[in-house]
Amino acid sequence: MTFQLPTSRSSAVAMLVGFVLYGCGASPTSAPATATPNPASIEHGTITVAGQVRTYGLFRPPKLDARNPTAMVLMLHGCDSRGDEFASMTHFDEQAGAAGVFSVYPDGLANCWNEFLDPTMADDLTFLSQLIDKLTKEVPIDKNRIFVAGLQSGGHMAYTLACAIPERIASIASISGGMPLDERKASMRCSDNKRAKPVSVMEMHGTADSFIPYEGGGGLNAPPTVDVVKYWATVNGCSGDPSVSENGITKTTLWKHCSGTSVVRLDTVAGGHNTWFGSTLDPVPGEPNASAAVWDFFNNAP
Repeated sequence: MTFQLPTSRSSAVAMLVGFVLYGCGASPTSAPATATPNPASIEHGTITVAGQVRTYGLFRPPKLDARNPTAMVLMLHGCDSRGDEFASMTHFDEQAGAAGVFSVYPDGLANCWNEFLDPTMADDLTFLSQLIDKLTKEVPIDKNRIFVAGLQSGGHMAYTLACAIPERIASIASISGGMPLDERKASMRCSDNKRAKPVSVMEMHGTADSFIPYEGGGGLNAPPTVDVVKYWATVNGCSGDPSVSENGITKTTLWKHCSGTSVVRLDTVAGGHNTWFGSTLDPVPGEPNASAAVWDFFNNAP
């Protein structure tokens, strides 16, 4: 199965709007408007891209050593949300603070992302690339340990970054996300890229996700989640059968024998919904803590 790709400006815009409604804006798991971050923990900044002022939030770990650069995690919110709301919902700063790493919360224009890289819409690829440039110059960040995690369309945007700038990204994690598998889409031709350093990939997805269905289909004819992950196993040159383990309602499928030091992982949450697992948004009993799982993946991927 594949997403139906846009063939004109109007259809591209309609498709992107549809993806917003399908994966995020119409979802009952969207961050509530009342969510508020801890103002003491987030610094706010701006960067101008193509004449547009773009905004972001930055969490600095309590202890920093300029002589020893540390990791950075880009946290990409779902549609109908903002970076501050995402920080409040995920509590990822607790992971970042304990690990001594930076976490960054960029804001998509119109509260969403141009994950299809439509040239008529916001240039989010340039925005996020220049944001990485800016922060690696201003704070002690290890350029070899730049990670991206996203929810819903933010997860799709994480996949897009792994396709478009794999040399800059160490690993990505998509929570309740997905991506098209149609190789005609230029921004998704991951297998055509010269991938000197493959990107490790993690997807965490619930089997009861009715907005980006685990089995595929839905409003945008999304591919099955397993097919998306197997696609990345192919892109990363993984060989052999994956290992499978279970912990409560979560089954982890892990491809270890991949190009370079990359790995590919799928966490399937039985009965899980379209959400950031472990948050207060539409949880199910026994679901994992996505923030802890994401950092564990980033920190321990070879």
